[in-house]
Amino acid sequence: MLESVLAFGANVWIAAAYTLEIAAPFVLAHRIRQTRRDLPGALDLQGISADYIILSVQSCVYRIIYIFKYIFPSSLLVQQHAARYYHSPDINKFAILSELPYCLSTLVAIALILLPRFTSTTAQLRLRFSTIAKFVSGVAFTATTTAYLLATLVKFDPATGMGFWGLFYIDSVDLLKGVADFLDCVRFWPQVVINWEEGNTIAFDTAYPHLLLNAAACRGVGMLFAALAQDDIRLATRPAGTFLYLYYIAVVCGVFYFQAYWVYRRDNARIRRGFTKRSEEDGTDDVPRRTREEETIGLMPLMQQHLE
Repeated sequence: MLESVLAFGANVWIAAAYTLEIAAPFVLAHRIRQTRRDLPGALDLQGISADYIILSVQSCVYRIIYIFKYIFPSSLLVQQHAARYYHSPDINKFAILSELPYCLSTLVAIALILLPRFTSTTAQLRLRFSTIAKFVSGVAFTATTTAYLLATLVKFDPATGMGFWGLFYIDSVDLLKGVADFLDCVRFWPQVVINWEEGNTIAFDTAYPHLLLNAAACRGVGMLFAALAQDDIRLATRPAGTFLYLYYIAVVCGVFYFQAYWVYRRDNARIRRGFTKRSEEDGTDDVPRRTREEETIGLMPLMQQHLE
């Protein structure tokens, strides 16, 4: 009886984690659109890292390909799966499909960020897309494409489950998920750099990290309940990748909190006061007064860069 209650509790906590992860991108999109209404029209992505947007899209695309490769497997993939795992049971499609809502919510949220003023936002993306992000995106794309083509488009031996150079077909599909996980981890750090360059965290506020941290906490509690249900506390740290990811999210959110509530607390308050003043006088403002306000709240450097 106790085991059933704990197992049910584990499922509830895991479901809560999924819900928060799906909601998080929409909260971020709403916050960005809300902040953008207070910014000059030319600065659609002021304070937002384009690296975050590009890496998130790339991660979601890889993950969706991985999901649908397993949901609608080819006969070649089924043969290799049996050879790789010694005729193991059928692929757990439900567990794989559970990642799809988060991918779709992220893509929809990014579309909501970019579409309102697509021309100006894409121009801003070009300004914000750093060399490091280009390198990471290029290497990830090249590695996954090359491995996938080598492992799938050459002669495959179902008896051994081997392809070209000993690469497994199934390993090339799993590689997509591994790269997507890597990009999910990397995408936050360019935003930390942008926050440092801007000297504030207004555009990328703490609402998004709040949801991510709560989702990680719910997932951790669910893993603990699942371990207690099977009377083996060691299962609370398995799978190891998920366990380490929970700690990683805690570190990332801690960095954002440190920036927002300690390093840039006064700058954030000053900029919010500038936004409030601007919204109150927006009906009667003129160009010289708007320019003085932009200088006051520290937006002029990026405006000059945009105009150049």
